[in-house]
Amino acid sequence: MLVAMSMAVMMQMAPLQAVLLNASFTEVGLIMGFARNLLYVIMSPLTAVVLSRINWNIPLPLSAVLMSASSLIMWAANDLLVVLAAQLIMGVSMFYFFPCGESIISNSFTGFSRFRAFSIFLSAVSGGFLIGSFLAGVIAYFASLRVLFAAAAFIALAGALLLSKTRIVNNVTETWNKTINFRTIAEPLFFSMPYFIMLASAYAVLPGFLVLSGLTELDVGILFFSLMLARVAVSYALSKMKLAMVYVLLPTLSMCLGLSLIASSFNTTNLAAFLATFMLVGAAVSVSYVRTLYFISTKAKEQDVFIIGLFETLIGLAFLAGPPAAGFLTDVYGLPALLQAFAAASVAAGLVNLKIRS
Repeated sequence: MLVAMSMAVMMQMAPLQAVLLNASFTEVGLIMGFARNLLYVIMSPLTAVVLSRINWNIPLPLSAVLMSASSLIMWAANDLLVVLAAQLIMGVSMFYFFPCGESIISNSFTGFSRFRAFSIFLSAVSGGFLIGSFLAGVIAYFASLRVLFAAAAFIALAGALLLSKTRIVNNVTETWNKTINFRTIAEPLFFSMPYFIMLASAYAVLPGFLVLSGLTELDVGILFFSLMLARVAVSYALSKMKLAMVYVLLPTLSMCLGLSLIASSFNTTNLAAFLATFMLVGAAVSVSYVRTLYFISTKAKEQDVFIIGLFETLIGLAFLAGPPAAGFLTDVYGLPALLQAFAAASVAAGLVNLKIRS
């Protein structure tokens, strides 16, 4: 949770720091999307290789140490090159935290217990993002961004100390399974991507736009607090739901999100107009994430570490390509056009997800 808090600070306020250093929205998208996720995308397919060669007690503490270093670099940032360096290090930190952590969970549970474990894991991570989002807005508003990034570095370091005390038994027994139907796995993977592109763009593009439009850092913190509150609530609720309800929930959220995005596109300077949109994005991402992770890990059987690495690679690609494209679209056509494009993508993804079953 502490590592997630530090990540939330970086994802929410690093774009604002870049804008204050005179970056355009296109540059913000490139730095926060492409640069941050480049190494993450390159490393995620190697998850199985890495976990088969190192002690499983190493990845999570190492992720926290790298996150602390990234935050310290942001504390010292006085130009965009320094911001870029911080995002590259964060990408490596996320690799050790997400695909490695998810693979460890997948190898520790079976059956529907795995679905519940993924839900609880996401709930804990979302809780860290929730607290981090709130603290980011408060500290940045009442103190400064430099104080905020220094605090995030100490939080991540505390997380490293706690994680170093955990004891995990290595359990990689993965062999190539020729019975995997990659076409079956590809469909839910592909149609989960619009949600992650929207989430990545919300973090990378919207903070700078909203602040330049008259909202404060505290307002931005409130928006992301609402997003993470929805993620925490929905992630925990998923652990109590039956799969039949989960199948209906994602398409329903997608339709509601599409309508909310359209409504927000007509009032892009009003805080209240974005609250529902941010909460629906958080809810839809949580359901898509847990549902897809459970679906592909179940279908992959003994090949689950490789498939989870592939899933995280695609998420990384969504975070890599989404923000630059969203930043460019915002620079050229304005935020309303971006929100309307996301509305169409949300409705389309929701319709397709109606027929996906595990």
